[in-house]
Amino acid sequence: MNINYVVSSSCDLFRRGKFTDCCDLIQLHIDNCHLQKITIQDEVEFIILRNNLLVCNSLRILPEISAEYVGKMAEFISMSQLYLYEKHIPLELRINFVYNTLHWYWLKPADIPDYCYNKIMTLVNESLHEVLHENGKSTVNLRSHVGNEQDILNSLECLSNGFLGLEPILVVQCLEISQILLLIFLSQRSFTSLLVHFTTELIDQVKTIMCAFKLKKPTHVANCFKLGLSKINVFLDTEHIKTIIINGHVSLCIRHILENQHLQALSTLNTMDQYLDQNDEFFCLMCYLKALASFNLEELEITLCYLSQMVECLMEPFIKSRCYLLLGRTHSKMGNSGLALQSLEKLKETEFNNIMAYYMSQHYEMNDMQFMQMVVLEQAIKGDFDGRHRGYEELSNSYTTKVLIILHPQPDLTKRQLLYLAAKKKYEHTSYNLAASTYLSLLKFDEVDQYVSDLVTIPPMFILKHEAAVALLKARKPEEAFKLCQSLIEEYSMWKSGSFWADELNDYNFNVVGTMLLAETGFNKNTDIVLEALNKSFNCLYAKISFDCATEPSDGEEQSITLRRILIGKILLLKATVLSKLNKEEDCEAAFKKALTYNAGDEDIVYLYSKWLEHKGKLLESMKVRDQFDRNKVNTIKCDDIVMTFVLENKHGLEDTIIGENIMDDLFASTDDKPMDLDNEMDPADDDIFNNLFLD
Repeated sequence: MNINYVVSSSCDLFRRGKFTDCCDLIQLHIDNCHLQKITIQDEVEFIILRNNLLVCNSLRILPEISAEYVGKMAEFISMSQLYLYEKHIPLELRINFVYNTLHWYWLKPADIPDYCYNKIMTLVNESLHEVLHENGKSTVNLRSHVGNEQDILNSLECLSNGFLGLEPILVVQCLEISQILLLIFLSQRSFTSLLVHFTTELIDQVKTIMCAFKLKKPTHVANCFKLGLSKINVFLDTEHIKTIIINGHVSLCIRHILENQHLQALSTLNTMDQYLDQNDEFFCLMCYLKALASFNLEELEITLCYLSQMVECLMEPFIKSRCYLLLGRTHSKMGNSGLALQSLEKLKETEFNNIMAYYMSQHYEMNDMQFMQMVVLEQAIKGDFDGRHRGYEELSNSYTTKVLIILHPQPDLTKRQLLYLAAKKKYEHTSYNLAASTYLSLLKFDEVDQYVSDLVTIPPMFILKHEAAVALLKARKPEEAFKLCQSLIEEYSMWKSGSFWADELNDYNFNVVGTMLLAETGFNKNTDIVLEALNKSFNCLYAKISFDCATEPSDGEEQSITLRRILIGKILLLKATVLSKLNKEEDCEAAFKKALTYNAGDEDIVYLYSKWLEHKGKLLESMKVRDQFDRNKVNTIKCDDIVMTFVLENKHGLEDTIIGENIMDDLFASTDDKPMDLDNEMDPADDDIFNNLFLD
């Protein structure tokens, strides 16, 4: 076959997206090429065909990219390294190999490990140094001193100072490389500031650069395939400068949104309008980004205005899903309940039904519709919203989708996250039986999420078990709670929280909190196990408190010291209640007394100790204990955590008894105001808790 026919026909097939036919044609010609006694021009034509075959083959597999991605990545790297320093080959052709390699790296599916980042960065760095060197610019490779990323920036800035003297095609290629790099850095949340100034300068200078292009006659290889940004199947050409500038605006906007700089994001997008065509892919993306920034600024009417402009656009599934989600959230904030639900329900039976359920549940919660909130979460967990939809990989290849995934990493929400959200909400709404059941399902969940969005943060398994134990206790399921808590005191891991108490608990050599939960479950049996754990916890805390007494507290340690005294008081109280059931009166009273010395402001300690004394017929001693209580000196700490709130709260003084608050106020009143008819004041038989606390 004539080379001109092959080139012309393959270019036509490539342009029309017939990648398989294009590959077959080029492959047939390459297989029949005779490479003996060829000219440099013949070699260049052959290398262009090899490039075109690799690009076309890559586009052919895009719908199922995961299956062959690694193999194609190896081919791109190999070809780039093979030709980079072959100076008889046009420089733009060699750089095109590197650009395509970088672009293919950016298209990496999320389920494939990032195994070649350093190799790619080294290749890009070396290619830019080659451009500098072959254009007469002296340069030193500082990769070993400042890293590839910084050295790449240094090379780009050095090249930008002489852009007007470079061949236009090389300028475009360097700018394309810079923008793909910025997208990669934004995707990885690393080095995001590195190319920002360079991109800003590029946008400011673009008109000068484009004018310079018009004065120069383009001289570059023709009919060379490359991976494009907006349109994936493009040719090596200077006409892509406009796409590069638009991408620069988009990347800067995304960085602003990621850093909650929404006014700056809007300002950046407003300068982008001049490069856009109405209703094209970039216009639709710009409308969405403007709507998102406006929504984050609470400009809800303007948000709706921008979203309405997307209606005429031809949208891919991913950006369409973001449009419906943002529309639903906006209507929800504006109080348009029907429109909010109508917009969100557009995502039923799609791959985005989990995130739909999340925002619907938020909407119901905001409108005090807790039952409907639980219903929608349960429906999502059971898969009632699932339908036939395409796999996630099919959505991840277009420019718009790849860019938006930087803002909305996928998956939006996993089944495991939905389970945890449902468990927490059931607990918050005091549906403890349902919460306990959901927590247990969560503990049995085998799948480990490779990526977890930050919409719902699932704590580590160690903390998750503690939360499940609390839910079981609240649901009055002591048998299941005991089994879970017994496993907890036998393992130890780290508490994670931004609050001081997590650091404090992580400094202990025993699981004190797990012990307290265990003690809540084991009053009626397994007392040996419970007492052993309580003693170990006491010893752990006692060592800490003894050290506190021997040293002056430093700034910021007051809360930790208070927490230790609260915990040791609770530990001793729990020990006293266990000893009471064992009829060990002296040990029980000693534990009560010691608990008071650590935290006389603990309502539970005062209340239960005084009740216990009264039950033993020690009415005067009971009154003295009550007199020690001072409501103005309650020694408590509030924590924004399910587990810590449970172990630190006063359970018996006001919540779980049938004694009214007015009686409680009388219980802790001064002796001058207190009636002396003690026989009728408190009868343990009237209190359900104490029916089980004391032996007959």
